[in-house]
Amino acid sequence: MRKILAVMLSVAMIFVMTACAGDSTEENGDGNQDLTEYRFSSTYVLVLRDKDEEDILNYDQAVEDVFGIDAQYGQEAHLEDNFLFIKATVEQKNALIDHNDELLKQFSEQLSQKNEAYKVEYSKDYSAMKIHMDYEEFEKAFSGGEMFDFGLDIMSVTSLVLANRVLSNADSSDCIEVEIINADSGFVVNKGLFPYESINMTYEDWQKSQSEDVTSSSELEGYDRIKATITEITDEKIIFEPADDAKFYADDDRLELCLDSVYADDVYLDCQLSAGEEVVLNVDGKYALHEDQDDIPDIAPVSVIPAKYFPEDAKKV
Repeated sequence: MRKILAVMLSVAMIFVMTACAGDSTEENGDGNQDLTEYRFSSTYVLVLRDKDEEDILNYDQAVEDVFGIDAQYGQEAHLEDNFLFIKATVEQKNALIDHNDELLKQFSEQLSQKNEAYKVEYSKDYSAMKIHMDYEEFEKAFSGGEMFDFGLDIMSVTSLVLANRVLSNADSSDCIEVEIINADSGFVVNKGLFPYESINMTYEDWQKSQSEDVTSSSELEGYDRIKATITEITDEKIIFEPADDAKFYADDDRLELCLDSVYADDVYLDCQLSAGEEVVLNVDGKYALHEDQDDIPDIAPVSVIPAKYFPEDAKKV
């Protein structure tokens, strides 16, 4: 049986969300608009509390899902719908970015100590990152307890880079382009837009990356990206209108993703999606079998990415 690693860069980030609080700016007591609320994956909590030398978040024993936060980094913090929300001034935001940079440096050094081929790079604007590994580290991803350690390492660095991307541009729905690099050859093993896409790697992908870049995992053979527009979105479903030049579903006026079906279980949906928004769907051209009360064809996309985040050109690290 071919072993497949779906590197869930953060398991808790791959879930369906159709409603949550958004970014906001509010006035402080002096009437100045200097507090901004940022939304992060709940896995960011684990990273912030992972360092013994400095826990900037502490659980409030009196109120569930509320944290005490070091005043250097924020005014308040709480969990809601599997997201961490932090309200911060500009000064606190900048301090948190610096803190994340220091954690990234520490994690990168720890990874290099495990294996000198293990290296993390990220762009100055935090929009893209590369993770270099050799075959020894790649094999660990398939090996029992080492698989967990591997996933935790990847989760930590990607969560920190994504957090700084969110803090830098005050867009909590943003994403980063992640590339896994074969350190033996220098070619790409796979890549994806995190958190909208999971990074799939197979042994077949690794072998291919010995001589060329892998642009799409063998696990996604038959899949392709198409553009579509959201025409309706509720707690139960999303209705899409495929673009005229879509490779798949050219004869369909509308397509439906049922949010109460198994086909939505592993799809990361940004909570700010709205009717009229253009998105990029990764689909296989097939229809999903699902009983509902309409005649709109159901689909099972592996990702739904707001088109505004889809890179026109490859981002450079």
